Amino acid sequence: SKDLQRMFPEMSGFSVQNLKSIRYWYKFYTTEENGLQLVSQIDMVEKMVKSIPWGHNQRIAYKCKSIPEALFYVQ
Repeated sequence: SKDLQRMFPEMSGFSVQNLKSIRYWYKFYTTEENGLQLVSQIDMVEKMVKSIPWGHNQRIAYKCKSIPEALFYVQ
C-alpha cells in the first residue's frame, strides 16, 4: 500500500483495506469453483461489473456464493 502510494502520489485508493477488497473481488471472479470460463465470458462480466459503482461490486462479491448469483444482482 505504501509503495503504491509513493509510486503514484497523484492517485488515491491504495489503502490496505481497499487493496484487500480488490484482491478478494478479483479472486471471486476468477476462481474455477465459481464456474467462470474466463476466455468466453470475461468481456461480458467486465462490462457488467463496470456498469455499477465499486462499493456495490464489493458488497455483491462479499455476499454472493457464485458468479451467476453475483451477476444476477449486478443486472
